[in-house]
Amino acid sequence: DLFRKGSENKPRIKSVDDLVGFENLKPKDAAELEQLISAEAAFREELTEAEGDTEYFVHPDNKFWSILVAGNTTRVKWGKIGEDAVLSEKTHADEAAAEKFKAKMIHEKSVKGKYVRSKPGDPPPKPASPPPEAASEPEVATEKAKPKAKAKRKGKGEEEPKEEPEKKAKKVDPPPSPASSSTSENVYTWCVEYAKSGRSTCQATKEKIPQGAVRIGKEVDNPFRPGTRMFVWYTVGPLFDLFRKGSENKPRIKSVDDLVGF
Repeated sequence: DLFRKGSENKPRIKSVDDLVGFENLKPKDAAELEQLISAEAAFREELTEAEGDTEYFVHPDNKFWSILVAGNTTRVKWGKIGEDAVLSEKTHADEAAAEKFKAKMIHEKSVKGKYVRSKPGDPPPKPASPPPEAASEPEVATEKAKPKAKAKRKGKGEEEPKEEPEKKAKKVDPPPSPASSSTSENVYTWCVEYAKSGRSTCQATKEKIPQGAVRIGKEVDNPFRPGTRMFVWYTVGPLFDLFRKGSENKPRIKSVDDLVGF
């Protein structure tokens, strides 16, 4: 249970080979422990497989929050942008319960927590500017004093001079943050395989890829864990439809030799 919460980079047991003295256990105890470790490894593999579906949010205080649903499991991460994340992974009664939990958490973070939907690497939103009236008070006070100094007595038949309306300081919006100038992404390898479960999502259609269906993986930089890589998945037809549009220099599969596992 401790492995499913806390720092995402804290040490975790990945196989029985990590355990000194495992070979000295009684067969029954060894079998139970090995089964538990194998189940945990499969659990992590499923989450990694669905990592491309993570929904990411940022806060003006340079904080982020994200949530991922994989079947009936949710993984929530949060922390300061650029620092190690804290995570919490939960197993729910079923997939519907996991989706309900995700919707509730997104609502709370968006409405109450002032987080906004974003993408990893994008700058956080700037804090709200102070009201313009406060900054323009000295200027307004000076303008009020001028008409009074030059006021003339109202004679017969003369109209009282009209006071000029107060000038409000114009709110100047900050310049938009520059968008990334990158026109292509780093693709390290392409692979092809039969989907191990029905939890991965085709990045072209946003639909689940059925277990056993042929899928193509694109290995790219992992925006959720800098310095690591991840696979994003596609069904075959929609991926090749994507190859027919977009930048002429974007990575494309040119032959079966490009596909690991063909």
